[in-house]
Amino acid sequence: QAASPKWSMWFGNTLQLRGERLVVGAPGSSTTGAKGGVVTVFRLNDKGLFSLDATLTAGGQCDNFGTAVAVSGDALVASCAGASPYAMVFQRSAGGTWSGAALETKEVTKSDAFGAHVAISGDFAAVGSWLSSALGAQSGAVVVYRKSAGGLFKRVLSLTGGDVAKGHRFGATTLV
Repeated sequence: QAASPKWSMWFGNTLQLRGERLVVGAPGSSTTGAKGGVVTVFRLNDKGLFSLDATLTAGGQCDNFGTAVAVSGDALVASCAGASPYAMVFQRSAGGTWSGAALETKEVTKSDAFGAHVAISGDFAAVGSWLSSALGAQSGAVVVYRKSAGGLFKRVLSLTGGDVAKGHRFGATTLV
């Protein structure tokens, strides 16, 4: 069972239930005193109840971690929204330990809203960047990552819509 959340933690601000996993973002929560944010993972147990599996953080890399979350099997993607564009993929080992790695964001700027929406399915993860100005002010983009043979998710491309133009905000919602 997770600690009792306070309203300022924004527990449940974003969540996803898929299969036997429930992932809950609490971007206002902190273990350090600042609003670093946490992602709480619950797993359906053999009694048909959800029990705490893990509490994950971005290790101080950004504020508001857990703004967006998505889960697929033993992998999840979570992000921060705000001044530090940042997203991570966490993978659960056979032993039950979760480990995370940051996703590459070299073409992303602070004003792109990178990470406001995320998705993951199998070997692919996607992160929306709906205020990106790739094709005009706030035209939007989606950055796609693929799991490599070494198990890390690597950037493969940045998508923009065929008819996307200024103000379209492509990538405002993502689903894989």
